[in-house]
Amino acid sequence: MSPVRRGFILLEAAVALLVVGLTAGAALELYGAHMRAILREPRLLTATALAQDRLAAVRLLEPEQLPRVPDSLARGRFAAPFAEYRWSATAARSTLDDLYDVRVEVAWLDGRVALSTRIHAPTSGVSR
Repeated sequence: MSPVRRGFILLEAAVALLVVGLTAGAALELYGAHMRAILREPRLLTATALAQDRLAAVRLLEPEQLPRVPDSLARGRFAAPFAEYRWSATAARSTLDDLYDVRVEVAWLDGRVALSTRIHAPTSGVSR
């Protein structure tokens, strides 16, 4: 085998090793991201359910209460076993007639989830 061919084989081996190393590194990073997502998923589901609960409570407000959400619904902490979660709710008049943009955010130590919707709240005294 000629010295040129021997050097070329060594270079091929080095390139192959580099490709294998980069592929293994990418696979490990993907696995780590997947594991972090699995650990975060239960909290995200819980926070989403809690945000839906708070959003339902805001929907029960009378139309005249929406411009200023009562303090009991505007922010707070959940009772045990959800004491690590806190919420805030806001309602602002939309650019469209008789609509309010409502946003509820539930946060915990290392994350948060927000839900928003529009609520029809006529100003003419007609019920929803």
